[in-house]
Formats: sequence, C-alpha cells, structure tokens
Amino acid sequence: MPLTKPVKVPDDSELISYSEAKKKGLKEYYTGKPCPKGHISVRVVSSRTCKICYNESCRKATEKYRKKNPDKIKKYYEENKKHFLAVQKEYRKNNPEKYRKTIRRCIDKNPGKYNAFTAAYRARKKNAVPKWITDEHKKQIRSIYEEARKMSDSTGVKHHVDHIVPLSGDMCSGLHVPWNLQVLTATENCTKKNKVIGYVAEASI
Repeated sequence: MPLTKPVKVPDDSELISYSEAKKKGLKEYYTGKPCPKGHISVRVVSSRTCKICYNESCRKATEKYRKKNPDKIKKYYEENKKHFLAVQKEYRKNNPEKYRKTIRRCIDKNPGKYNAFTAAYRARKKNAVPKWITDEHKKQIRSIYEEARKMSDSTGVKHHVDHIVPLSGDMCSGLHVPWNLQVLTATENCTKKNKVIGYVAEASI
C-alpha cells in the first residue's frame, strides 16, 4: 500500500477547538482527542476529519482516478512534461537524501519492474527496443522479470532474464522483446554469455 505523507502531531500547548480555529480562519485545529479510527492528529477545518484520515482518503481517491482514467493521466503528463521534469529536477536538487530514499523504497517494493526498467535502458542504448513495441509487450517483459525474481526467492538460486538471441551477438543481434527473453539460473546465463544456444524461433531475431 502506498505510504501517505507523515503528519506532525502538535503538543498540548497547541490545543485549539474547531469553533475557535474556524473563527480565526485557520485551516487546521487540534483537540488532542483521537478520531473515530483512533488517530491522534490535527484535524481539517473544512471537513472536521483528522489529517491522517484526510490524507488517506485523498490518496485512495487519486489512486481510483488514475486507474479509471489512465489515458487522461497520460495525456496530461505529455502536455505538461517539461513542467513535471523541471519540478522533479528541482526537488532532486533540494532534497537529495529524501529522493534517494524514495527511489530505494520503489526499488525494494517493485524489484521486477525495476529490473525490467534497467534492462530496457541498457537495451535502448544498444538500439534493441523496436519503435513498434506496445504497452502489452512491455507488460509481458515486466512479468518475465518478475518471474525471475520469484524463482530466485523460492529456490534460493539466483535467476537472470536472458536474451535468447544476444543484443550484441557475433553473428546476429536480437531485440529486447518478450519472445526473445527466457529465465535462466545465473550460472546458466553466465555460461551462455553472448552465444545462441539451441533452437531459436525465426521471430526472435
């Protein structure tokens, strides 16, 4: 489950009632009492809900919208890509430690996806990712890397995702596509190296 932003809990010297906070035009107030779910946190004046519940509600609503409207999300990102990249760059510059921890959490939570991403990056450098590759193909690739991770975890033996026809072979070069990938043990993969072993379907080349 995605983490919500941590909420700072005030001390008792900052106690203030809802009516008093509203009168002063404040956005939050703190009573020191737990909400119906047991959270002791500041509360939002507009909804009178605790900040932890409020943040969780917003997170779920955002997650639901993203799942329901992937095309809109993608279109909005593409139309504002320069802005998002500038914001991310500024954040990385001002919060290097936080950024590293965020990246580490994402890698630990989605190792298969991360391995697929790094492999795709290496493949792109070698011009091995065709322009016609689809989102379904990318999904299949991620599942193959996830399978390798699960096999490593379940057997205790390190597994790799291998390109049946190597990306930089001596006689020919393969593509970074689902049908050119297979799961091998690390030993098998290191032994195979840049060689094409056994039967290779014509479509793999």
